[in-house]
Amino acid sequence: MYLITWLVSVLSFAASTLSLKMNLTPAQRNVTQGKEQEFKYLPKNRTPTNITFLDSLTNTTGHVIDGARNGTFNWTAPADLEARGGYFFVLRQTVNNATITVMSDSEFQILEKPKPEPSDKPEHKSGAVTLDTGFPKLVETVIVAGIAMVLGPLVL
Repeated sequence: MYLITWLVSVLSFAASTLSLKMNLTPAQRNVTQGKEQEFKYLPKNRTPTNITFLDSLTNTTGHVIDGARNGTFNWTAPADLEARGGYFFVLRQTVNNATITVMSDSEFQILEKPKPEPSDKPEHKSGAVTLDTGFPKLVETVIVAGIAMVLGPLVL
Protein backbone atom coordinates (compact mmCIF):
# COMPACT_ATOMS: atom_id res chain seq x y z
CA MET A 1 0.00 0.00 0.00
CA TYR A 2 2.79 2.41 0.90
CA LEU A 3 4.66 1.48 -2.28
CA ILE A 4 1.66 2.39 -4.45
CA THR A 5 1.23 5.72 -2.66
CA TRP A 6 4.94 6.45 -3.03
CA LEU A 7 4.91 5.62 -6.76
CA VAL A 8 1.88 7.84 -7.39
CA SER A 9 3.50 10.74 -5.53
CA VAL A 10 6.80 10.33 -7.42
CA LEU A 11 5.04 10.18 -10.79
CA SER A 12 2.83 13.18 -10.04
CA PHE A 13 5.89 15.16 -8.88
CA ALA A 14 7.72 14.26 -12.09
CA ALA A 15 4.75 15.33 -14.20
CA SER A 16 4.43 18.66 -12.40
CA THR A 17 8.19 19.26 -12.66
CA LEU A 18 8.18 18.55 -16.39
CA SER A 19 5.25 20.86 -17.03
CA LEU A 20 6.88 23.54 -14.89
CA LYS A 21 10.09 23.30 -16.90
CA MET A 22 8.13 23.54 -20.13
CA ASN A 23 6.46 26.72 -18.92
CA LEU A 24 9.68 28.35 -17.77
CA THR A 25 11.94 27.63 -20.74
CA PRO A 26 10.72 30.20 -23.32
CA ALA A 27 12.50 33.54 -23.23
CA GLN A 28 10.33 36.42 -22.14
CA ARG A 29 10.23 39.96 -23.47
CA ASN A 30 7.75 42.59 -22.41
CA VAL A 31 5.94 44.73 -24.95
CA THR A 32 3.74 47.64 -23.98
CA GLN A 33 0.18 47.97 -25.26
CA GLY A 34 -0.34 50.84 -27.71
CA LYS A 35 3.36 51.42 -28.40
CA GLU A 36 5.24 50.37 -31.52
CA GLN A 37 7.76 47.66 -30.72
CA GLU A 38 10.27 45.60 -32.62
CA PHE A 39 9.24 41.96 -32.40
CA LYS A 40 11.57 39.13 -33.37
CA TYR A 41 9.87 36.14 -34.94
CA LEU A 42 11.71 32.95 -35.80
CA PRO A 43 9.50 30.21 -37.24
CA LYS A 44 10.50 26.75 -36.12
CA ASN A 45 10.85 25.46 -39.68
CA ARG A 46 12.56 28.70 -40.84
CA THR A 47 10.05 29.33 -43.60
CA PRO A 48 8.22 32.57 -44.43
CA THR A 49 5.30 33.08 -42.09
CA ASN A 50 2.16 35.15 -42.45
CA ILE A 51 0.92 36.65 -39.21
CA THR A 52 -2.61 38.05 -39.05
CA PHE A 53 -3.93 40.10 -36.16
CA LEU A 54 -7.67 39.64 -35.69
CA ASP A 55 -9.18 42.54 -33.75
CA SER A 56 -12.41 41.34 -32.15
CA LEU A 57 -13.06 44.74 -30.55
CA THR A 58 -13.53 46.54 -33.87
CA ASN A 59 -14.38 43.36 -35.81
CA THR A 60 -11.60 43.99 -38.31
CA THR A 61 -8.67 41.98 -39.60
CA GLY A 62 -5.43 43.85 -39.91
CA HIS A 63 -1.77 44.17 -39.09
CA VAL A 64 -0.98 41.51 -41.67
CA ILE A 65 2.72 40.86 -42.08
CA ASP A 66 3.60 38.70 -45.07
CA GLY A 67 6.75 36.68 -45.33
CA ALA A 68 8.29 37.32 -41.93
CA ARG A 69 11.38 35.20 -42.47
CA ASN A 70 13.63 34.81 -39.42
CA GLY A 71 13.69 38.54 -38.93
CA THR A 72 12.15 41.41 -37.12
CA PHE A 73 9.19 43.64 -37.77
CA ASN A 74 7.68 46.62 -36.03
CA TRP A 75 4.08 46.63 -34.90
CA THR A 76 1.80 48.36 -32.45
CA ALA A 77 0.36 45.91 -29.99
CA PRO A 78 -3.46 45.96 -29.97
CA ALA A 79 -5.30 46.43 -26.70
CA ASP A 80 -4.98 42.75 -25.80
CA LEU A 81 -3.57 39.72 -27.56
CA GLU A 82 -3.18 36.01 -27.25
CA ALA A 83 -1.40 33.91 -29.82
CA ARG A 84 -2.51 30.55 -31.09
CA GLY A 85 -0.23 28.87 -33.61
CA GLY A 86 0.94 32.00 -35.39
CA TYR A 87 -2.46 33.72 -35.43
CA PHE A 88 -2.91 36.41 -32.82
CA PHE A 89 -6.40 37.00 -31.45
CA VAL A 90 -7.54 40.05 -29.51
CA LEU A 91 -9.47 38.57 -26.62
CA ARG A 92 -10.68 41.47 -24.52
CA GLN A 93 -10.20 45.14 -24.01
CA THR A 94 -7.69 46.13 -21.37
CA VAL A 95 -6.96 49.22 -19.37
CA ASN A 96 -4.00 51.49 -20.04
CA ASN A 97 -0.47 50.34 -19.23
CA ALA A 98 -1.30 46.66 -19.71
CA THR A 99 1.65 44.69 -21.02
CA ILE A 100 2.02 41.60 -23.15
CA THR A 101 4.90 39.18 -22.65
CA VAL A 102 6.31 37.37 -25.65
CA MET A 103 6.78 33.84 -24.32
CA SER A 104 8.22 32.17 -27.42
CA ASP A 105 8.04 32.27 -31.20
CA SER A 106 4.27 32.22 -31.34
CA GLU A 107 2.93 32.62 -27.81
CA PHE A 108 1.81 35.64 -25.84
CA GLN A 109 0.91 35.90 -22.19
CA ILE A 110 -1.38 38.71 -21.09
CA LEU A 111 -0.26 40.56 -18.00
CA GLU A 112 -2.74 42.55 -15.96
CA LYS A 113 -2.34 46.27 -15.35
CA PRO A 114 0.03 46.90 -12.44
CA LYS A 115 -1.78 47.87 -9.28
CA PRO A 116 -1.11 51.42 -8.04
CA GLU A 117 1.32 51.83 -5.18
CA PRO A 118 -0.31 52.62 -1.83
CA SER A 119 -0.04 56.24 -0.75
CA ASP A 120 2.05 57.29 2.23
CA LYS A 121 -0.87 59.34 3.50
CA PRO A 122 -3.39 57.16 5.34
CA GLU A 123 -6.98 57.74 4.35
CA HIS A 124 -9.41 57.04 7.14
CA LYS A 125 -12.84 56.70 5.63
CA SER A 126 -14.20 54.66 8.52
CA GLY A 127 -13.11 57.12 11.18
CA ALA A 128 -10.78 54.56 12.76
CA VAL A 129 -7.74 55.94 14.55
CA THR A 130 -4.36 54.35 13.94
CA LEU A 131 -1.12 54.90 15.80
CA ASP A 132 2.02 55.04 13.69
CA THR A 133 4.94 54.35 16.02
CA GLY A 134 7.52 53.95 13.29
CA PHE A 135 8.14 50.34 14.30
CA PRO A 136 7.50 47.48 11.89
CA LYS A 137 4.13 45.77 12.38
CA LEU A 138 5.73 42.62 13.84
CA VAL A 139 7.58 44.64 16.48
CA GLU A 140 4.37 46.53 17.33
CA THR A 141 2.51 43.24 17.69
CA VAL A 142 5.19 41.79 19.98
CA ILE A 143 5.20 44.93 22.14
CA VAL A 144 1.41 44.98 22.46
CA ALA A 145 1.36 41.24 23.24
CA GLY A 146 4.04 41.72 25.91
CA ILE A 147 2.13 44.56 27.52
CA ALA A 148 -1.05 42.49 27.48
CA MET A 149 0.75 39.53 29.09
CA VAL A 150 2.11 41.73 31.88
CA LEU A 151 -1.02 43.81 32.51
CA GLY A 152 -3.53 41.01 31.91
CA PRO A 153 -3.02 39.20 35.22
CA LEU A 154 -2.94 42.51 37.10
CA VAL A 155 -6.35 43.51 35.74
CA LEU A 156 -7.87 40.15 36.62
